[in-house]
Amino acid sequence: MAKKTQKKVEKKKPIEGKEPKEPKEKQKHSGAVIGILVVLILVLAGAGGYFYYQKTKTVETTETVEVSDEARNFSNLFKEYLADRIDAQNLYSFTFRNLSNTEILDKLTELKDGFSKVSRGMNNYDEESEYAEIAAILKNDATVYLKSIRELRAVMTATYEDEADRQVQFIKVVEGSDENLRSGLYLSRAAFGEETEGIGKEGILIFEGMGLAEVGGGVMNIFVGDLDANVTAVTTGDFQETVRKIDSEKLYGFVNSRLVRFGKGILDELEVGKLETAKVTLGTGDAEVYRKKVSILGKSTWDFRDENAITGLIKVEEKGMSEILAETAEGIRGKK
Repeated sequence: MAKKTQKKVEKKKPIEGKEPKEPKEKQKHSGAVIGILVVLILVLAGAGGYFYYQKTKTVETTETVEVSDEARNFSNLFKEYLADRIDAQNLYSFTFRNLSNTEILDKLTELKDGFSKVSRGMNNYDEESEYAEIAAILKNDATVYLKSIRELRAVMTATYEDEADRQVQFIKVVEGSDENLRSGLYLSRAAFGEETEGIGKEGILIFEGMGLAEVGGGVMNIFVGDLDANVTAVTTGDFQETVRKIDSEKLYGFVNSRLVRFGKGILDELEVGKLETAKVTLGTGDAEVYRKKVSILGKSTWDFRDENAITGLIKVEEKGMSEILAETAEGIRGKK
């Protein structure tokens, strides 16, 4: 029987410049990876779309909150404090330079009467009161102002060779008293003072009412709005530039001369990329709180003009600060 000749099989060398073919198992593995990546991309795209939808959708909510039985009486005292505080700031910062000594003394007497009334009234609100923490702060601040008023009366009745020296001493007393206040006062008449673009980087709250107050940790922020337009506006930018951040526990709206608690704090209401409008409607023993949040991503104030206009978003001031303070204090007292 003839023997079969075994051929020597030589492995072919790969042609230069060409990669050797991958085994089928590796090709299958690569296909699986690509499939996973495609699915992952689709999932991420879906999640991104959902996130974008959540950020841009309009959200409206309504809730009912209780109104304290003490609201009427306490709010009247808060109103007195607020008007006196604004008048004091106007006198201490601006008008003292232009008024006569007699006029300043008369104004100091008016302020003394107002802050004395507030100080006495705060004694009626103990730890069980809804307004206990605010009452303690107003009591402290009224006492601070009464002390500064006594010192300023002494300055105005003392003898100085140069009236400029009297003004210097006046300013020293004012600066010393400001350090002991436990509340901050801010005019919040609009979110922006001029037309601007890129407002989506901000969070904006526009409250329908004459003011807002947040309190916590023994301190308080008070925001006074545009009384004619009946709006108060605050932005995240305010807290980065002028407003001090506090650990707020209670947020009140000052509407129809009533302090109504409707939240925890301003920063809890603000959301970057959103504009929230809030309205409190008083009932009997309770109040309805309506909130509407709209997206402002990629928008400017121009997008809210004409039929989309939002009161309080923009206000170009045409008056000086002293005039604004005077009109605001008068409006709070109800003389306008």
